[in-house]
Amino acid sequence: MKLKGLKVLVTGGTGFLGSHIVERCLDEHAQVRVFSTGKTFRNIEHLRKNPRLNLITGDITNLNSLVKATKGIDLVMHFASFTKTNETYRNPLKDFQINVSGTLLLLEAMRKNNINKIVFASTGKVYGKPQYIPIDENHPIDPVDPYSTGKYVCEKYISLYGKIFNLDYIIMRIFGIYGPRQIPKPGSLVGVISIFVENILNGKDIIIYGDGKLKRDFLYIDDFVNITFSLLNNERWKNTFNIASGRAITLNELTKILAKKLKSYKFKINFKEPLENDVDLLPDVSFLKAKINYKPTIGLEEGIERYINWYKQR
Repeated sequence: MKLKGLKVLVTGGTGFLGSHIVERCLDEHAQVRVFSTGKTFRNIEHLRKNPRLNLITGDITNLNSLVKATKGIDLVMHFASFTKTNETYRNPLKDFQINVSGTLLLLEAMRKNNINKIVFASTGKVYGKPQYIPIDENHPIDPVDPYSTGKYVCEKYISLYGKIFNLDYIIMRIFGIYGPRQIPKPGSLVGVISIFVENILNGKDIIIYGDGKLKRDFLYIDDFVNITFSLLNNERWKNTFNIASGRAITLNELTKILAKKLKSYKFKINFKEPLENDVDLLPDVSFLKAKINYKPTIGLEEGIERYINWYKQR
């Protein structure tokens, strides 16, 4: 699916992931409509003069807003999400309203406007505690928090619409994306690299829950965008993919890289009791590799250096 000349709606297009998707859509010469709460446009400020960019502010939980936003659209890329994962424990209803109800309303708006293509940003946390490693797409689903539970419900609705309304979809179960424009949010543990870098540069300690031996997979934002558009260009519809680098590293190893890249900054590591639902997240990306010509181009050390330079300049 070539995007040139197509009309693309990006929900959450002012966020970390969404803003990079918007930028790439414009590079592909698409007409881009961004649906956002309108709280901030910082991440796409440099794009706002582009005549092919149209900004719409609205509420993801309002059907009329979504019907208006999707009118005349060829493809929806759904990145709007409530991502304050810690807060979802205290307020699971808000997570449900934004992530689950918002997604279902979006699907209904698409159906009303006869739009049959969607790319959805899910999470690798839908698997829960691994029963085996690495985790492939056939691993049992057992989410252990409201956020990942909601994301899986969204996946099921999307695949259901695929069956009964012939919706074409690509579901991406995302692991550890990092890079420029990622800023830690209060109440969220998403984006460990950004959290660690921010703390170090601001003279704060790093907090690690557990002994630091937990393993994570980190993928640089540019590689994530390349993967997303490769899946689109190759029309890999009605599939669900793990989106990751396929390379694991412990949190202790991550801190060593940060110490190397930030030699002039001194920091301490405070080890705290492990979080109850914190587990190794080691995805298998064999299925992704089988569907596209997939090979990450930005190594972790280079990616971290790029992120640090961006953070210092922002």
